[in-house]
Amino acid sequence: MLLVVPQREGFLKLNRDIEARTARISDVVENPHEFVLKEADLLAMPRMLGDADVAVGYVSQFDA
Repeated sequence: MLLVVPQREGFLKLNRDIEARTARISDVVENPHEFVLKEADLLAMPRMLGDADVAVGYVSQFDA
C-alpha cells in the first residue's frame, strides 16, 4: 500500500523502523483522523473508486 503520501501530508504516522515506500497498514502507528484503511488488489481498485472518499495508488492502477 502506498502510505508514503498520506504520511508526507501529515495524515498518518508510520513506524520509523519501516521504509515508508514499503509500509503496510500494520505499520501505521498514528491515525488521528481515524481513516478506515483498506488494501485493495490491483484489479479491484477501479471498481472500488466509487465507494471510496480517497484513493492512493499509481495511475496505471486506476486506468485498468
